[in-house]
Amino acid sequence: MFREEFQKAYGRVVTRAWSDEAFKERVLSDPVTVFKENGIAVPQGVDVKVIENTDKAVHFILPSKPERGCGESACGVAEWCTCFMFHIWKMWY
Repeated sequence: MFREEFQKAYGRVVTRAWSDEAFKERVLSDPVTVFKENGIAVPQGVDVKVIENTDKAVHFILPSKPERGCGESACGVAEWCTCFMFHIWKMWY
């Protein structure tokens, strides 16, 4: 799965979770199964946790450091790498 395909598949999961409470509860309780059902392959042995932001709690992910450099020379973006989500999922694709 390429980055763009992943982003679209994940976007569909998020959008459905916003409008379908039962689906959202499944995403929160069993994300691996839900992801697989929606075309997002999760490698064996990878633990996935989904945490919902609220108006009183916001979660930020500190991604693992990418193997390759990040920043202007790698991504064309100075100071902040906009492809950090790809680094989180890099081991999958």
